[in-house]
Amino acid sequence: MPRKSMKIIKLSIFFLFAVSLNGQSLAYRFRVPVYLTPSITLGYDSNFLRLSEIDKVDASSKPSMLGDSKTFDSQVIRPELKFQYSPVFSTKHKTNLIINAASVVFKQSKNKSYSSYGVRFEQHFGPYQWFKIGYSLLPELLLRYYDDRDIISTQLIPCSFSNETIYLSYSYPIIKKTWLRLKGTKNNQYYNEYFTEFDTDIFSGELRLTTSYFRKNKFIIFFENGIGTNISYNTGLLTAELDRSHKFIQFGGFWIYYPSKFLKSAILYFTDNQRTYLGEDIHDPLHGGREHEDIQVQIRLKKGLTPNFDIELRSKFRARNVFSEFEWVEELKSFNRYEFSMKISYSTHLNLLY
Repeated sequence: MPRKSMKIIKLSIFFLFAVSLNGQSLAYRFRVPVYLTPSITLGYDSNFLRLSEIDKVDASSKPSMLGDSKTFDSQVIRPELKFQYSPVFSTKHKTNLIINAASVVFKQSKNKSYSSYGVRFEQHFGPYQWFKIGYSLLPELLLRYYDDRDIISTQLIPCSFSNETIYLSYSYPIIKKTWLRLKGTKNNQYYNEYFTEFDTDIFSGELRLTTSYFRKNKFIIFFENGIGTNISYNTGLLTAELDRSHKFIQFGGFWIYYPSKFLKSAILYFTDNQRTYLGEDIHDPLHGGREHEDIQVQIRLKKGLTPNFDIELRSKFRARNVFSEFEWVEELKSFNRYEFSMKISYSTHLNLLY
């Protein structure tokens, strides 16, 4: 056989061998465990329909306001399942694909119960540097039963909406153990066929500062600014002649403490959301010129029972205070809500790709 032919054959064998090794290496990068975290949360909600004191009085004489519920409060069960897959594209930078699904079941109301789904991609680029993109979907959430003002009827109609969210974020360090995150979010809230006049697209931007400079502590503060555009405004329906667009600012913070002995973590969370409706139509006193402040405070205590089992106790308080030139609007739209819950989670991994 000619030398030239032998040389070509040897080069071909070497090339095929190199490709084979590279292919094996690439395959192994994808053959990693899938981390699985199922959890169950058991809790209590004092006002799961978000009723004002006036609503509660009216419901005593008009129980159809409560839908299929007989009470203002309810026990709550929330099963959740989380998957995390982290292929090794780089030995220096982590890549995560996270998928989660959850259901919220109210014992007092089957109609109010709902499910939600989410997926998130995360890519690490350096110390405290992450790029993240996420998508979540809540297919249908019942708010309450209301009058449909586009028809003449004494029957209350279920008002529900879907919630679809997509976001992008990027974080980067600014000083030692301190980093900044920029986040942009688009949120679509589209209502069922009886209440399309409330359809809204929401855009917001968030600035978040996090520091773990102090030992066993992490502090987070954030500020968000956004606007909700009532996309069904002036689309032909009688009630669509009113503009429900709004703007909002939200700020708050976390304090996370890691005791490392009895508890895994203790979290104190506070947020203040201030909304202003932009419509000024005198025929829409419920929204025109209305503002509200929505305050939430939450405490979480997490303890590791075993290396795989965790238990977390949560307590949450929410208060919405409405400001309007009409006192009856303030009383009708303001409410308080208390939530208490216990979450049990189990972490494991599956070798599905081996």
